[in-house]
Amino acid sequence: MNLDILTYYEAIESTINLDEDIKYKSLVHPSDTQQSNVHNWYKFKEGYSPNLLNEILEYFSINKNVRLLDPFCGSGTTILSSILLDTDIHVELATGIEVNPFIHFVADTKVKFSTLNTSASKLFIKNLESIDIFNYTTELNIPELSTIPKAFSHKTLIQLLNLRELIKNTFSDSYEANFFKLALASILEQVSCMRKSGRALKIVRELVDYDVKQIFIEKCCKMIEECEVLQSSHSPHTVSKAQIVNIDIRELQPYDVFEGYNLVVFSPPYLNHFDYTEVYKIELWMLEFVSNKEEFRNLRYRTFRSHPSIKFEKTDIYKSYHSKIINDLITYLESLEKKEQFYTTILGYIDDMYKTLSKLHSITSNDASLACIVANSLFGSKKKDNLTPVATDLIISEIAKDIGFEIVSIKVARELTRRGIAFPYGRESIIYFKKVSSSN
Repeated sequence: MNLDILTYYEAIESTINLDEDIKYKSLVHPSDTQQSNVHNWYKFKEGYSPNLLNEILEYFSINKNVRLLDPFCGSGTTILSSILLDTDIHVELATGIEVNPFIHFVADTKVKFSTLNTSASKLFIKNLESIDIFNYTTELNIPELSTIPKAFSHKTLIQLLNLRELIKNTFSDSYEANFFKLALASILEQVSCMRKSGRALKIVRELVDYDVKQIFIEKCCKMIEECEVLQSSHSPHTVSKAQIVNIDIRELQPYDVFEGYNLVVFSPPYLNHFDYTEVYKIELWMLEFVSNKEEFRNLRYRTFRSHPSIKFEKTDIYKSYHSKIINDLITYLESLEKKEQFYTTILGYIDDMYKTLSKLHSITSNDASLACIVANSLFGSKKKDNLTPVATDLIISEIAKDIGFEIVSIKVARELTRRGIAFPYGRESIIYFKKVSSSN
């Protein structure tokens, strides 16, 4: 194991208040989302608990009007949680940013749950019950992705595609169309032979013909029922304005989103080689967010440099800043005689975090509070004798300080291993930090 790299982590950690807090263990994991209305509409493995926002508000003692931002909003947990807050805290603005168009669609559909026309939705389900969905149309646009015929039996695939066309033909571009498209997306894994496993899709069983219509109807009925409950009991005054924006936080322009955010809650892509265009490629193609290989490849190039799926352009943004530790760490990695591919990934990730945190610094108010959920990782293998711990929480903390934030503390939520291997700094954490007021 590469222990020399620990010197740089130790230098960063020596200046930070770090402690383990067991209450965060369940909050950094999405285990309770399946019991939470609307949050459970789509199973997003990379999420965290809907209750985490409450804990962050309490930690920062926020009891005033909030302008909330989640620059990596994923399936919308933070923004949806702000809408459903059972508190007197008023959220003036809640903005989520997500670059992946499918994942953006999931978040956007969930946070607009209150706009669903439940009567029209129930009528659609009633009419669907009498439709032969397998023979609904013979003119189907089967996606070019080679994984799709491997994931679904022919009969199952035809039903899925016909349902997609029926939804489009019935609702056009309305919210109801998105609602039912999300319901369709939510059953794709269930009726396939594949499962999301780490950074890839894996075949876990034989192809089977499913009664897609019945499974779809059951899912829709649960979603409609949840909407009815919330529409009758929930007071929407908690949030004045909520929005999910399909842009890249690294390329943010002043006109893209509002400014003056005083609370930022985010979980950036972990430095763990996961490429989410790969993990969610079936949804991207089946729901027509990409329609050809070029679009799919272009989406990969827009991802955070946390994986080596493609060859990203090399940058040296860190040189524009002042952290000696970051500079020394990069110099050390580049000086090693044996060049590992994951060194390039680490360097790209550092530059992307500089771009991200710089953007956050520019659009947050003085004394803004920030919470970053992230896990550390272990690259390499025992066989190659190149195991290298990556303390992502400390690297992000050092970059944040370099840009002008003040690290309040790092709360260790849980210890981590990789494939049973314990490693230094193996943990998932929450970094609490604040923007230092220019008047201080």
